[in-house]
This record gives sequence, structure tokens and C-alpha cells, in this order.
Amino acid sequence: MEHIRINIPASSAPDRLDRLIARYYSRLSRREIKRLIVRGAVYVNRRRIRQASYQIFPPVVIQIFIKNNLQIEHIAEQIHWPSRILFHDAHLIVVDKPAGIPTAPTRDSVVHNVYSYLQQAGILQRHFYPFHRLDAETSGVLIIPLSRRAVRSLNEQLRRREIQKTYLALCQGAPPSPQWTVSGSISRQRTHPSRYTFSPGEHSSRNFSQTLFLRVAQRTQPEISVILARPITGKTHQIRLHLQYSGLPILGDFRYGFSSAELPGEISSPERTLLHCREMVFVHPITLDRLKIQAPLPADFSRFLRLLFPDISDNINTNLMPTP
Repeated sequence: MEHIRINIPASSAPDRLDRLIARYYSRLSRREIKRLIVRGAVYVNRRRIRQASYQIFPPVVIQIFIKNNLQIEHIAEQIHWPSRILFHDAHLIVVDKPAGIPTAPTRDSVVHNVYSYLQQAGILQRHFYPFHRLDAETSGVLIIPLSRRAVRSLNEQLRRREIQKTYLALCQGAPPSPQWTVSGSISRQRTHPSRYTFSPGEHSSRNFSQTLFLRVAQRTQPEISVILARPITGKTHQIRLHLQYSGLPILGDFRYGFSSAELPGEISSPERTLLHCREMVFVHPITLDRLKIQAPLPADFSRFLRLLFPDISDNINTNLMPTP
């Protein structure tokens, strides 16, 4: 749950509740603010107010409590899902997954996920076959097979490590070398089931993981790096853990080592982990055509990239990445 606290100073003129929130908190649209007020998520001086036109006489403290599903709903309502489709035929849908929305149903909700929203938009048919997933905060290329034949072929390509994925990350710190590889095992933490740990080196366990990395750009003050990542295996949180182990936590990834205290005051902390699945290369399971599908950088990622690296284009060349 997200907790937003807004201090309205005495110098502010009396106004409607929704207008005051919009004036002092620009991340929410007026429509979103009204919906939150009606749903009882807004408190004024610890008193719940459900009327958007309620007159406020500062000074007051306004608190907004946004449950995770409401946050996802707010993000989803702003997305034009047809424009997110990167490829679509009778056998496959490839979507540019937005950040902040889970790929698949979770324990908390069977509705607030990419599959469900695509179905609501009339894009995804009732029968489909989940193939892979991206973390909720990760954006980019997501493949959805539409038949058993398609998913069998893709799983076989995955098993033979013939599907080539390339991710882009903005990271805190300097890489150990221009190009490097991280290998080791990933396991779930017993005390924190939603967290994972990484152990470097060769392991015979099925949790073995490996990622190739390439430094695209680097700056100092603050020390930030642009990194391309090519996972050879596909374990949960793999790229995030491998970058943390390399001393390069991803910007916004508080779970795995990012510290906003090291950013200068003029650069605000990202609101999500800045990891983007930029490209996937694979063989179409039916036509056998070789497909290379790219997802453009989302607006928040592009904004941080331009802020930190003004001379770098959004269209970073994935061909720079070495072949395994």
C-alpha cells in the first residue's frame, strides 16, 4: 500500500478537496483523485472525506492510502492497450508490457494483470498459454502464445537457449569491466518468500543462473552506468540479483541494494526499478521466420536516461551485445 501525505500550509487559500490535492500532488489526475475520495482512501486531519467538493480551510494534513490494486488500476486506465501490441497473428501476441502491472494473476488479484487487461480490451482471446513473465515493475517485450503448438515450440527454443533476450538497465555504480558474466545459483529466502538470494560460482542445482553484461555508458557524480544484459537462463529476479552482486544495483530497486541517498538533490528517486526488456529474438513457432521484436523505452526510463546521459539516444544499439 502506498501512503501519500500532503501538508497544506496556512498560506494556501481555501478550496475544494480535489483541487487542493491536484495542486500539491501532480502525480494523480483529477479523475483519479475524485475516484480515490469517493472510495474512502482520502483523510483530512485523520478524518475520512468522501466528497470531492468538500471545502478545505488550511492548514491541514491530507493523507491518501492507495492499495496496490488501486495503483495498478490507475496505471491500466491510462494505457491504450491496442497501441502496446508489437506483433499479433493467429499464433502469437507480443505486447509492450507497461511497468507497474503484473504479467499474470497474483494471490492478491486475478483481475489486475496484463492478461486480464488485454482480454478486457478485446485483444487477447480466452484461450492462451502463458510462456514467460516479467516482474511487475519491469517493462518491455512480453510474448503470449495462443496455441499449444506455439507454446511447445517456444518452450523448446527456451530449453535449447535459442531465444535471445536483451534488457536495458540504469544502474548505480561502476561496472567491474566493460563486459562481464555472472554465474551462480538463485534461491528463495526462507524468511522472506518474495526475496531471493544469489550465490556465485558453478553449481549443479537446477537454480543455476547466468547473465552476460555490457557497459554502454558511464558517468560520475553521481556514478551511474547504462547496462545491457543478456540472460542465458531465466530465473526469478536474475538480472536484478546479478547486478547487485556486481555492485550495480538498478536505480529504483530498493529491494536489491539501491540507495536514493547517493543521488544528488536535483535528481529524484525513480518510482520503480529501471529495468526494461528491450528486445527478444526468436523463431516464429509456425512460420519459422526469425523475429526480432523491440519495445521502445517507456517515458519514465527515457526521462532518466536523458537527464543522466544527455548525449545518448533512446535507440541504444542492442547489436553491441556479444553473442554467448
